[in-house]
Amino acid sequence: MVQGTEYDAVVVGSGPNGLSASITLAKAGCSVLLLEGKETIGGGTRTMELTLPGFMHDVCSAIHPIGSASPVFKSLNLTNHGLEWVHSPAALAHPLDDGTAITLERSISDTAKSLGIDSGSYIKLMNPLVQNWEKLVNEGVRNYNSCFGVPFLIYTSGDGKVFPCGMFFDHRSDEFLMGDLLTQSLKEIYESDRYWDVVKRVSEIDVHKVCYSNCRTNSINDFLWKFRNKPKHVNFI
Repeated sequence: MVQGTEYDAVVVGSGPNGLSASITLAKAGCSVLLLEGKETIGGGTRTMELTLPGFMHDVCSAIHPIGSASPVFKSLNLTNHGLEWVHSPAALAHPLDDGTAITLERSISDTAKSLGIDSGSYIKLMNPLVQNWEKLVNEGVRNYNSCFGVPFLIYTSGDGKVFPCGMFFDHRSDEFLMGDLLTQSLKEIYESDRYWDVVKRVSEIDVHKVCYSNCRTNSINDFLWKFRNKPKHVNFI
């Protein structure tokens, strides 16, 4: 490392997220220092000879279900640099006690065939997700400007802490902590000044810059925005 050099940003860890963040910052004109503790970069996507010479293994995750849909990955034209997405005919399988197994196929109908009496329910659940995939992967585009979904949906950590959103578990946790289920009832938290102070603080956040793409309160906020901004005229055919 060059001593005495100043950077606009320092990113720790060269996994997919760290690399994506570093590239995004660099493309925006920032000077970036990317630090990695291992001998090679890649984080959870690394492949190494872990057993015998010539046998390559995934060091961490072997499946990246949303990787090919990532807006960041798409913008980098990684296929021009040798990336090839490999799609297994069956992404996973779950063995059952009776000796049979359920396999997750690339086709909804093919997967449903192994579900027996639950096949119809599975198709009914999954079809809308597939049909509206582009809306789900909206790259963070929102119609609304403020988050008002907090009173309808809260997050709890494993140690009982209550937050308005998952991204505040570590980041700015003291500022957005609403209560503690180990020492308070949910009713006490809901009726506390602290709870409503955090709700107000969240409503003042710029959702276009701060919030995750398609956070869990997104559907609530989208519904409230449409409810408040009804179309002035609707044509019926």
